[in-house]
Amino acid sequence: MRVHDASTERKTADNLLALLEDVVKEIEDKWGSYVVAVVTDASGECRKAKREFLKKYPWIVVLDCFSHQVSPFSQAYICINLIFNCPQVNLVVGDYFGVDSDILKYTDQATELITWLRSKTIVLGLLNQNQRETQGRVLTILRAMLTRWTSHLRAYERLNIVRPNLVSIAWADEGRSPADKLIVTGDAKAKAKSQSMIDLIKDNLFWFSLTRQVSLLGANHYSNTMNTNFQSHPPSPSPRNSSQCYSIVLLSIGYRSSHIWTLDRNLSDYDGC
Repeated sequence: MRVHDASTERKTADNLLALLEDVVKEIEDKWGSYVVAVVTDASGECRKAKREFLKKYPWIVVLDCFSHQVSPFSQAYICINLIFNCPQVNLVVGDYFGVDSDILKYTDQATELITWLRSKTIVLGLLNQNQRETQGRVLTILRAMLTRWTSHLRAYERLNIVRPNLVSIAWADEGRSPADKLIVTGDAKAKAKSQSMIDLIKDNLFWFSLTRQVSLLGANHYSNTMNTNFQSHPPSPSPRNSSQCYSIVLLSIGYRSSHIWTLDRNLSDYDGC
């Protein structure tokens, strides 16, 4: 119906509650309809806003987004598939990044780099200037969110795209005298943090590992897209179509597994990097 731009507003329960009430009022007054349910993410602010909303509107059903709650390999997920013959796409990637793996330490570093870049206005300014001078366009640094399974893929892809620009401004700052540096500035703590990020940007192994992670996330993305497209246009209920539904799920899992195994074989010669 409409989208509210809250990018410059505080993400608090009170603000969300006010927005929910505004939408309810607009639907009732402008559209002449009734709100029967409200669904949001399950963050702390959303939960509090929904509790307060339910106190004011006890006749409205208030729910958490199901896709944010269920792991695709959990018992609940399997039971739902068996009952409804329908693949559910999980948006949570927290379990994936919680695995104890050497390669995932580089995703933590990538997230740290993204957070640092987005917090430093002068670094973003230098990055944008370098992009305009070399490519004639500016790409924004994207932030990944655990409840958005495509955001990590897109954020890391974007980081890889602007890698030459980041390396360029990092080496440029390294060549400046201490008094003329633009990136490594501030007190001792700020300088140490900035220098660690400069060293990370110049680390080829970091970028190699990040590229590998993008490929792994890409396999998840495309297999989930298969399930999403099938779910958006489900066939009519029948034993044959139910079998087809399970085939799509198995094919998507097979694609993901095959991609990961192929990637491991292709990169086996690089273990010593």
